Amino acid sequence: MKNSSETGHILDLFFSPRRVAIIGLSRNAITSPVSVLTTLKNFGYTGDIFIINPNMETSTENGIYPSLDDLVESIDLAVITVARDHVLDVLRACVRNGIRAAIEVGIDCIEHGSLMSDDTLALAKSRGTFLVATTYLADGMDLTRAAPALQAKAAEVFPRAREMVSKAIQADLLVCCGTDAPAIPHGQNAKELTALVDRGASPLFALRAATTTAARLIDADDRARLAPGLLADIIAVPGNPLTDISVCEDVQFVCKGGEVFKHPASFADNLMTP
Repeated sequence: MKNSSETGHILDLFFSPRRVAIIGLSRNAITSPVSVLTTLKNFGYTGDIFIINPNMETSTENGIYPSLDDLVESIDLAVITVARDHVLDVLRACVRNGIRAAIEVGIDCIEHGSLMSDDTLALAKSRGTFLVATTYLADGMDLTRAAPALQAKAAEVFPRAREMVSKAIQADLLVCCGTDAPAIPHGQNAKELTALVDRGASPLFALRAATTTAARLIDADDRARLAPGLLADIIAVPGNPLTDISVCEDVQFVCKGGEVFKHPASFADNLMTP
């Protein structure tokens, strides 16, 4: 197995990782002829190998650590060898470290970010990384018919996800509006704005998340603002969203690219009046 170079195909990190973490490897498995560690070495792997086991004595010299969070280096590939009951805990740790690694290598945005740590939020802020929040999911997802395991996961993750978004807003992170559709059906995007305000955002912050901030993320400099020369993409709602963001859920007028697609009859009469 060859180590991947710093530049190459993204799948090189999977098929030819530079750094591998073996999570849950026991003391006996270190010398076992059939363990993951032995197999890697027998097949000529020459990259860095880290053993993650909280029940073993920490030894940075031998690459033994109690948890993934104790590693300074980013991991390209994790091999999970723990018992079934502990797999979810390991995956959560992988998610936290995966988000951080993505930010460190210069990714533009993080989707969801539900389990981002405070340190990772601070890193995202310092790097100018965007967060595409999908926070209404924690309020509006119908779990009544979901499997018990999914209901249990939601009960654990959703409160942490709400708290993370509140912290991101407080830190003035570059937050964009997302929905995680179809978990939240298409057409209910405006509920995300209400959820952002519920998490502590100002209505203006929420509106920018769905317009100017989102446009910055995708390098769309021809829209998201009302200015000469830009696309005439305009909506109208029955009230002031700066005082009541929920009015965005009642869009009564839609103009896209200068063409009107939706309007109330009374509005059309006024529009045609010289």
